Amino acid sequence: MKSLFIFFGSISLTIILLIGCAKQTLVTKPYHNLTGRYNAYYNANLRVQESFTTLNSQHKDNYNKLLEMYPYAATTDVNSVKQPLDEAITKCARNIKLHEIGNWTDDSYHLMGQAEFLQQEYERAANTFKFIVDKYHPENVAKELEKLKKKKKKKKRKGKKRKKRKKKKRKKKKGKKKPNKNPEEEEEEKPIKYGLKHRPVRYKAMLWLSKTYIELGQYDDAGYYLRQLENDKKVPKKLRSEV
Repeated sequence: MKSLFIFFGSISLTIILLIGCAKQTLVTKPYHNLTGRYNAYYNANLRVQESFTTLNSQHKDNYNKLLEMYPYAATTDVNSVKQPLDEAITKCARNIKLHEIGNWTDDSYHLMGQAEFLQQEYERAANTFKFIVDKYHPENVAKELEKLKKKKKKKKRKGKKRKKRKKKKRKKKKGKKKPNKNPEEEEEEKPIKYGLKHRPVRYKAMLWLSKTYIELGQYDDAGYYLRQLENDKKVPKKLRSEV
């Protein structure tokens, strides 16, 4: 019985190690998307949304002055939300580290930036949102995808070469020959699909970067990104209404 337990234990360990090594396979990518969204990110988002509610309820409107558009940003005391926001930032950082190849990495950075904004750590928040805007620029994303495609094609060619060598050995044995196919003719590029109906948050990050620059008094920088959002036709209608 003990030897049987050890046997199955060793098999389980081998499977775990193989999964860990195959970080970017078709099996692990959906896993990272699923756990990246519904584990640490989900819990971090709950804490951030609760903090929004807390700060909005704390703010009292002064009708003798111009009313604040964003009450959560006008609150002077943020100590009540410091702990949950710190927890949210920690969870986002962990999510990014563990599920880097998943589709929810940019969302985790964005949530981290919002938490820093609510803590009134505006310099840190600006750096986080600027990082998203730059890193996930379409040109940079295209470059990364091109690298992945080249890597994938190289791997396919190696696999096809191995198959050809095996086929040649079989043909020699059977004494039959078949016309060779060009590997490049067989390869077709497929359109990019986002898992779990995910959409990048770059435009949201641009809006929040503008908000952060306004809080820092950097109005020219804020205006620059707001104009980009106004002029870009790809910006979702719902987000455009907030600009």
